Amino acid sequence: MRPSEEVLNEFYGLADLDSSARYRAVAGIVSKVKLDNSIEEYCIERLVSGLGSSRAAARVGYSTALCILLSDASDKWTLGSAYAIGHHLLNTAIVQSDAFNKDHALVLERELSLYRAYPFLGMTVAQILADISSKMDRKTFKLVVLPSIKSYLEGALTASSPEFVYVALLLRKKFSALIHDVVPFINKDGSCNFSDKCGQLLTTVKKCDKSAMKVFANQLLLAAREVGQFCLIYRNVLEKWSTSGDESKVLERIFETAEMSLTNGSDYREVGVLLFYYYYHNYIVLTVFSPEFMKRVTNVMLGKQGPQQRMLKSRVCDSH
Repeated sequence: MRPSEEVLNEFYGLADLDSSARYRAVAGIVSKVKLDNSIEEYCIERLVSGLGSSRAAARVGYSTALCILLSDASDKWTLGSAYAIGHHLLNTAIVQSDAFNKDHALVLERELSLYRAYPFLGMTVAQILADISSKMDRKTFKLVVLPSIKSYLEGALTASSPEFVYVALLLRKKFSALIHDVVPFINKDGSCNFSDKCGQLLTTVKKCDKSAMKVFANQLLLAAREVGQFCLIYRNVLEKWSTSGDESKVLERIFETAEMSLTNGSDYREVGVLLFYYYYHNYIVLTVFSPEFMKRVTNVMLGKQGPQQRMLKSRVCDSH
């Protein structure tokens, strides 16, 4: 359940450089969760995603609040989830050791069983499936791996499964002919064609876990750039995802999306507005924003002063 605006505003204080302000924000979030348990899941998820933030003192504030909430909720933890994570880490160690290559089929089946029972492990399971496959030749992959994941790959887009869209993107070059037969957007040469898939991809992106969004989006943008469809995916998938929801969510996503667009070689003339910083007679690229992004930013900056405006100003300062 999405919390009220009063609760959402507390998150801005977690990144404040003033320790007193952070303390008040932590206390505010913890007290509000205790009063309304329905917002606990949202708050924990958002706190986890904030641990990787480079904004001001965000990591200190977010980790403090998260530790307190997890400590208070420890009696609700299920052993099943802990065991699942333990088994997954063991399987990962087995694959990375290269000492049990003959047992990859068994590890694969165990990972798929974990995925079916504990979907929250989806993207990490997808990564280990790709790692196992990368160690195989085409014949072994066809005999050992493909039969087990074929149905997942076939329904990846229709079921809006980011995990298996991600697997397809990772395996498309090495096993292009085999993947092409089961994944509709993969061509025989391993390239992609997203022309009529933007709607399904947008739904898939919306279901992607926050912690895995960056790696998933990077693979998607790389594949799109290779075939000249970068702007198609940027405008019709990532930008629509970034600008959906309330201003708080938009401002959280806006800089990450712009960073991904630069990292993956966007054409700013097609994507949107390129901002420059003039320094000692040299133009330095700061970031790329689409017109839609600029409109949302302008609305916040021209509006009344509040947590969203302060957060935006701090991010602009961090960029410099």
